[in-house]
Amino acid sequence: MRRNCDRRDTGQVRRLDPEALLDHLELVRDGEVTLAAVLLVGRSTALARWAPQHEVIFVRYRTPTKYDVRHDLRGSILAVLDALERVLKTHLLVGTVDAGGFRELTIPDVSWFAAREAVLNALVHRDYFLRQAVYVELREQRIEISSPGGFAGGVTPDNVLRHPPVRRNPLLARALQEAGFVNRAGVGVDRIYEELLRLGKGLPKYEADEGHVRLRLPTKTHAPFARFVAEEARAGRALDVDDLIVLRSAVDRGLVDRWSAAERLQLPEEQAADRLVSLRERGYLLARGRGRGTSYRLARHLSDLLRGRDATDLEVPLDDEAVSLRVQAVLGERGRLTNTDVRRLSGCSRMEVVRLMNVLREGGLVELVGRGRGAHYVPGPKLRAAAHPRRSGKK
Repeated sequence: MRRNCDRRDTGQVRRLDPEALLDHLELVRDGEVTLAAVLLVGRSTALARWAPQHEVIFVRYRTPTKYDVRHDLRGSILAVLDALERVLKTHLLVGTVDAGGFRELTIPDVSWFAAREAVLNALVHRDYFLRQAVYVELREQRIEISSPGGFAGGVTPDNVLRHPPVRRNPLLARALQEAGFVNRAGVGVDRIYEELLRLGKGLPKYEADEGHVRLRLPTKTHAPFARFVAEEARAGRALDVDDLIVLRSAVDRGLVDRWSAAERLQLPEEQAADRLVSLRERGYLLARGRGRGTSYRLARHLSDLLRGRDATDLEVPLDDEAVSLRVQAVLGERGRLTNTDVRRLSGCSRMEVVRLMNVLREGGLVELVGRGRGAHYVPGPKLRAAAHPRRSGKK
């Protein structure tokens, strides 16, 4: 058993004797070393024999199809993590953000904390029956981490943030937890979200099919957002990961409603709506509309800070008459508008658009054509007459 373990590879648990470590983690069963033990602290000879598929390949791409750096990282998981940390520190950039008062925030492209969580996820949940490696690819404005095998146990990209942990390799997951590398078996996706958002990055993106799971970690920094989050923390105004997701969505989209918030939060609409109301009550968001059709935008001071004054000015809601005139003008030019088009033009909610267009229909200015998804509005008799007035004069 001792021949299968390398004292240099134990990382945070290097103070333990290999046999004591394996015994403590219950990685020896009936006198036999488990695959999880070999993956965690195995020597290269044991890994080559029992887990030849275990490999992490780092690639730095200069163009979408060409790379200039490649490292094939083999060895125990603990050794690979140490090596990968050194590689990432070599190739990732670190910038600073002025936090005011002679303070600066140090912002890496991606923190080692977030990268480690993502790689541990890939290693813990990969399919070890497949003879393929885990890839860590540094590309323009993102890092992509892909692992063999699709999601297990009902997890999908649309519920990965909320789904209870599903462990394809439970013994390995528990061993890493006991060794102090993860706070809980399953490795927290929410921790990846929170770390990225606090650093001013965008939301992580998961993609999956039957053969692979791919995670994209954005590296571009939104400096005002990172500064804002840091200032809120210093002021004692705690923002949890759900708060950060909604606020970043409002920065990216301008307007957020219960449907878009539910999609980003991966929560039921009612819970997403509760989160929006909470942020409004704390002064971060402003509401427009009523009931289920309520939409939200950033409070003026926050929008100026995070989106800029010009963008904020464009989002100031118009009064009913101004909205009506804008819709009539655009409809007269285009000849056709859907409910979604009117929402984009007006900033109104779905129900507000319905009420507005009903008023215009009653006034003979618009007509509704079709039903369901194919429904759209066209100019009514009065709007057509206004666009083509009768010419007067002598013949």
